[in-house]
Amino acid sequence: MNFLKTTVLSRTITFFFAIWLFWFAGATMPIDAKIVLTVDDEIYVMNDDGSGRRRLTQSLQNMDSYPRWSPDGTQIAFTRYMDKTRTQTTSEVFVMNADGTDLKRLTDNNDIDAYHCWAPDGTQIAFSSTRSGAWEVFVIDLATLAVKQVTNGGRDAASASVDWSPDGTQ
Repeated sequence: MNFLKTTVLSRTITFFFAIWLFWFAGATMPIDAKIVLTVDDEIYVMNDDGSGRRRLTQSLQNMDSYPRWSPDGTQIAFTRYMDKTRTQTTSEVFVMNADGTDLKRLTDNNDIDAYHCWAPDGTQIAFSSTRSGAWEVFVIDLATLAVKQVTNGGRDAASASVDWSPDGTQ
């Protein structure tokens, strides 16, 4: 078995290659690892060797950033700042298929909704927002689009990032 570690934007992505399994089963299926990234305010995907870069978003009036893969790799969530003036006073959370199709706006208000992350089971997205007057954490259910505030204490922008526990219970 091989392990390959690639560092991208200070985050280590670990790829596990079970070559022996493919050999044993007689499969010749290639392993297709993709990286999602932001370039010039747009979302792109590329192969893990840097080839095949393809633009997924084309938003001339907005700034797209913070792309995150869904746990099953079929979708990408990202933050869209609603103007390119870089005042960053309004942003929303969006999700799209991994090929850039079926773009959906998950949040819609005049505040900052950002710093999102997928629940391990892919059914919810947690994000930080200023919609209550201070930085708070919210969770959106992707089936119903119901949004629930889960903190009530205010946070400064430096502590606005959120993450799920590995089992998704916290």
